[in-house]
Amino acid sequence: DLKELAKGVHRNKVKNIQVIGNNNQAPTIFDEFYQMLLEENLKTDEDYAKYFYNDAPSNKAYYKLKERLESRLLNTVFFIDINKKNLLLIQKAYYRCYKNLNAIKILLGKNIRKPVLSLSKKTIKESLHYGFTIVTIEIARVFISYYSTLEINVKQFNYYKKLLKKQLKIYNKEIKVENYAYSLAIHHFNRTVIDTKTSKNFKKKFKRLKKIVNKYHSYKIVTTGYLYIFLYLELSCKWKALIKESDDFFIYIKNHEKLLSHQLKGMVLSRKIIGLFMLKKYETALETVHYSKNIFPKGTFNWFFIQDYYIRINFHTKQFEEIDIILNEVYSNINNNLNFKRWNESFKLHRAFLAYIKLVRKAGLTSSKINKEATFRLHKFLNEVPNHSKDKKGSNITLLILQVLFLLEDQKYDTLIDRAESLKVYTHRYLKGEGTYRSHCFIKMLLCLPAGNFERKQVEQKAKKYLDRLQAMPIEKAKQSAELEVMPYEMLWEFAMESLDRPKK
Repeated sequence: DLKELAKGVHRNKVKNIQVIGNNNQAPTIFDEFYQMLLEENLKTDEDYAKYFYNDAPSNKAYYKLKERLESRLLNTVFFIDINKKNLLLIQKAYYRCYKNLNAIKILLGKNIRKPVLSLSKKTIKESLHYGFTIVTIEIARVFISYYSTLEINVKQFNYYKKLLKKQLKIYNKEIKVENYAYSLAIHHFNRTVIDTKTSKNFKKKFKRLKKIVNKYHSYKIVTTGYLYIFLYLELSCKWKALIKESDDFFIYIKNHEKLLSHQLKGMVLSRKIIGLFMLKKYETALETVHYSKNIFPKGTFNWFFIQDYYIRINFHTKQFEEIDIILNEVYSNINNNLNFKRWNESFKLHRAFLAYIKLVRKAGLTSSKINKEATFRLHKFLNEVPNHSKDKKGSNITLLILQVLFLLEDQKYDTLIDRAESLKVYTHRYLKGEGTYRSHCFIKMLLCLPAGNFERKQVEQKAKKYLDRLQAMPIEKAKQSAELEVMPYEMLWEFAMESLDRPKK
């Protein structure tokens, strides 16, 4: 096997395999380009074309440079290091199985068959263990072909034929589960909750899916199945059920530990934190946050998620001093980090809220060492115009509310009156559906500021009915996204009234 394999590889001349980061070779222009991309030394095509060729991006040599770098990067993918310390067993198995599967297909294409047999046996054993259905299906097909044409073996042929049939059934279930999960995700991409019209349909799928997850234990069914389960419960605002499902998952996974990935563990823990946060069980939520922070390495997707809710909990419990420290830690871990892009807007909003707290409290609230990335620019923030058509989960309404509060504290009443009209329009267009009741009440309260001539007594009288409605629907009972209120509206209203009490400039 090894001799035949060595001959096959020798034909391709190993020394000519071009990858990025080969320490045995002198640095090339591709290594330089690669390193510059990592470090983000330059920003645009124009910058790189000028640097390498002192020309425009249309330069043919520059186009070829990019094309060849892409080719080397793709080559490098196949040399992924699966022995890194932070990789779980299932992650290592995933990379190993898919790498082996592609090696098997390439070797078969070159008519190198003997090594394929032993590699296939080793790989299918691992893919069955971890529930990598596609890998098992593809290799079972290889064996069916082999034992029916090259080495006639009826027993082995029937075994793999039966295995293929069973795996195809599981594969069809995987497709069904994926379809459920991704249909729910895209249907509610810009919504805060499941709307009444579709809730019955998604509830039926939820019940069906629970049965599938409990019966089939493939990697895909478990990961996408629980994605649907948690997404459905979160969008249905069933916070107690979300917490229970998170706890039940860890009981379930004890018998299926091989399927536990960082992605899955992060999804489960994050949903538990959301549930606890929405039910105002802050102490238990913080315990889960600190436990989770020790699991996920800094700068990973799950780590940013945990930090996001760590900040939200501190806002809701008025532990503002802690937020400065968390933000500095966050912004110390964003260099060349693609994971941060998903959370950038959230942390920008957190900085803005903290800046507002510092302003209304006239307090330092500043940690000893401030990361320059964590600084807040008020003028830029006040002039930001959100794109309402791309609003997701109500983040725009939070930004608009905070802009009004800054203007109120700075007593820029004329500007605030101008903003009031756009707030009315926004409320009429975007705050009509389910999941925005509290936001609708609070906007109505803010519109009482100019209506009450910015005099506290008059404003409070006009806003009373809306405040009563808001208090009658506390966060833990409201059907809304967990991301909507960075700080509770009741707390922000108290700050707004404090602003009205200040002597007029």
